[in-house]
Amino acid sequence: MKLGKVVFASALSMTLAMTFMVADASACMRAMEEPEKKDDTPRLVAQAEQSLDAGKFAVATATMLKKFPALKGMSDKAEVAPLENRALRIVALASTRSDGAFGVATGAPAQRQKANLEWSVAVLRKMNVSRPGDASLQADLGEALSKLPGGQKEALTLLAKLAQDDLIGSPHAYAALSRLQSEAGEAQKSADAVKRCEGMTSTPAICQPKTAAPLAVPAKAKDAPVAADLKGRA
Repeated sequence: MKLGKVVFASALSMTLAMTFMVADASACMRAMEEPEKKDDTPRLVAQAEQSLDAGKFAVATATMLKKFPALKGMSDKAEVAPLENRALRIVALASTRSDGAFGVATGAPAQRQKANLEWSVAVLRKMNVSRPGDASLQADLGEALSKLPGGQKEALTLLAKLAQDDLIGSPHAYAALSRLQSEAGEAQKSADAVKRCEGMTSTPAICQPKTAAPLAVPAKAKDAPVAADLKGRA
């Protein structure tokens, strides 16, 4: 009788053990079959950078504001994550190159334009404080300052020094320098900056010096989507 109980208990234990083993194996197989959910943030940031380089400022802005809806307040933070930092730079430069038509601000067109340009300068200045001596960030700041009323003098000083040291790697920064030098009556230096710009881009039209846009959105841009609208369009 005792032997029978022992045999029964042993058989029951083996059955239970096999049941758990099969269950564990099934769970493992399901886990292997389920595709991993990948973080698409790096891809979206890279796409936004490509849009920025291609002059698609609305697309670049919309993509980053949808992925990082808290960008507006990040200019006040001492540090942000690397991908957020790249997103900030993208939106700041998209705002700069669109003369403030796109960005994080809302409100009337002229107010939005001014607020976007001020935000861009604040963001890029904060980046320069965090990474002193970074020539590419200094060039970005100079470019942004060149579009902000009252910032042209600082922009010219900053960009001229970088150009003198051959540290400008952005055609847009050279375009900004060329415009500033033209406005300052430095025709030859402006022409030299245009040549450097044209040697860096497949879109030489961006290199020709133009008078800084007035702080008002052109008629065709008045209906351009603002940050709140762009979020839903990306």
